[in-house]
Amino acid sequence: VFKDDAQLDKLYKKIVPSPLTLKSLIDHSVSTFADCNSVSFVEGNPITYKQLGEQIDDFASLLFSFGLRKGDKVALFSHNMPSWVVAYFSVVSRGLIIVPILPDFTSEEVENVLTHSESKILVVSDRLYSKVNKRETPYLIAKICLDDYSIRSNKIENKVDVKENLEADVKEDDIAAIIYTSGTTGRSKGVVLTHKSVTFVAMQSFTVQPINHEDVFLSFLPLSHTYENSIGMLYPIMYGSSIYYLDKPPTAPILIAAMGKIKPTMMLSVPLIMEKIYKN
Repeated sequence: VFKDDAQLDKLYKKIVPSPLTLKSLIDHSVSTFADCNSVSFVEGNPITYKQLGEQIDDFASLLFSFGLRKGDKVALFSHNMPSWVVAYFSVVSRGLIIVPILPDFTSEEVENVLTHSESKILVVSDRLYSKVNKRETPYLIAKICLDDYSIRSNKIENKVDVKENLEADVKEDDIAAIIYTSGTTGRSKGVVLTHKSVTFVAMQSFTVQPINHEDVFLSFLPLSHTYENSIGMLYPIMYGSSIYYLDKPPTAPILIAAMGKIKPTMMLSVPLIMEKIYKN
């Protein structure tokens, strides 16, 4: 219970990234909330925002060692995990374009997305690697395992010096992501999203439901969907909140146990999951 508006304003203050880019968003959070917990598995140990920033830098260096340039596409094929966040920001904060792929896509659907998007790198979890281990496309030069950042396949013989590319000039109207739709007729359609459009959604979420660095999110909807990506990842990271992920399918018993353990203040859900929880 707040005594007055001044106390409320002190605890909840709107953040406006300048410029409206995902690079500005993550740079501000890493510096402002350095000692706050950022991401973790429910059964894991959280890393701080400072550590998150360090891991983002390290993974970006790995990506650019393959000779990538601003505007190149990197596909991300995995279930939710803390390193999903690391890979995402390593791409978008350096002027590359992220191509998230739904984890339930078939091998053929993944190949179509890789080809259509002209992705040069595929970052894939060990759990899903069997779907893509034999898939090659004209543009793909490497596959990286998201679990341990090991290189699973590589068409580049010599790594390159990455220093000159790591500090890309990311602008508001630059493309940040290409999201491929599910449930459409025919092949999935790629939706092009700019830094400004994605960052604006996260920023304006504050007007609907204010949060701050003390909030705890339990995330279980696919991060490759815009809903969870924008409001369940970008929004809490913008405000220094902590996010926890499940390493198992989100059945009602697992969700209830997770809620008991981390005591989340925020969750994004869909009616079907809420009905299952209610029935249990």
